[in-house]
Amino acid sequence: MGRTAKVTRDDIRAACERISERGEQVKLETVRAELGGIGSNSTIHPHWAEWQAEQEAAEKGKAEQQPGETKEETPVPFKVAAALDAGKLALAAIGPAVSEAINAATADQARAHRGQLEVIEATWQGRVDAATQSLKESAAREAALAEDGRRYEDEIETLRDQLETSGAEVAHLTGELAAEKQAHQAARADATARAAEIDALHQTVKEAQARATAAEVAQQTAERHAVTAATAQEKAELARDQADAERRQVIDQGTAQAKKDAELIERLTAQRDQAREERAAEEARADQLVERLAAERADLTARIDAATAERDMAHTIRAEAQAAAVEARSTLDQALRRASQAEAEAVRAGADLEKWREKANERADEIKALKAAVAEKPAKKEPKP
Repeated sequence: MGRTAKVTRDDIRAACERISERGEQVKLETVRAELGGIGSNSTIHPHWAEWQAEQEAAEKGKAEQQPGETKEETPVPFKVAAALDAGKLALAAIGPAVSEAINAATADQARAHRGQLEVIEATWQGRVDAATQSLKESAAREAALAEDGRRYEDEIETLRDQLETSGAEVAHLTGELAAEKQAHQAARADATARAAEIDALHQTVKEAQARATAAEVAQQTAERHAVTAATAQEKAELARDQADAERRQVIDQGTAQAKKDAELIERLTAQRDQAREERAAEEARADQLVERLAAERADLTARIDAATAERDMAHTIRAEAQAAAVEARSTLDQALRRASQAEAEAVRAGADLEKWREKANERADEIKALKAAVAEKPAKKEPKP
């Protein structure tokens, strides 16, 4: 039986590229169809999964190269602006209150961001651990499925060899059965020829009987002539004796030949019956052999189909496991990217808080300067009436 044609890594990758250029989804089934049905799923899957991983990595690299959105700076609190506008009226009371409020808000916001970062870090660390464990389990399942696939392929090859051996045995037995049928046909032709010989012997006996009857008629005629012709009496007696002798000879020959023919007929009939019995036994034995071989072939075919179905199922499970592993890797990469983004956002938030604090300090310094200027400025004299 024929073996499955081999395909190379370059053939599989070229098929993936062609399908992708047509704008179609690159699946394991479409790749095998693109290759013309050549190669098994266990041969195609590793190179297909490698190509898929490279494509996903390239798309992730492009996405990471795009500039991120920038956040606007946190505006200065409205209370600080209001305090600046009314600084000449309540500088002494508002200045310290504003500084204290800014410090409290900065500390609360920093603690809130730190708590959020810790929660995010713990969450994504758990997801990373789960994804790592899932990858390990997927690798173990993939190894087990690969071993099962190899075992199923070996069993299928063994069953195919057994089927080929059974086919050769069937062909040999079929040839022997044909030879036996030819021998039975030759025996039947021989029996037919013997029957024809028997019919010819029967015809000879009938002819001898006819000659004996003719001899009797001749004897009667001779006797009638003897009555009217005394001179022919001796000839008639001689003819009668001769006719009697010839008739007895013919009768004896016919009787002996009939006995021989009867014995030959009996012997040929026995041979014919024996040949029929042998032929019936051979045909029954041949039918039993054909039925047994057909049952064995059906059993082997069923076992091959079952093994093929199990192998395909193992390939499908392995493909699903590898797809799950690819998805887990993608989820892990997304988690890492989100954690990096969260960390960057925390850094930016800290920078914004620092800027806010610096601006608040600058405004507080301005308030102090205004307060000092107001204190140093002399009071205006009231005009005289």
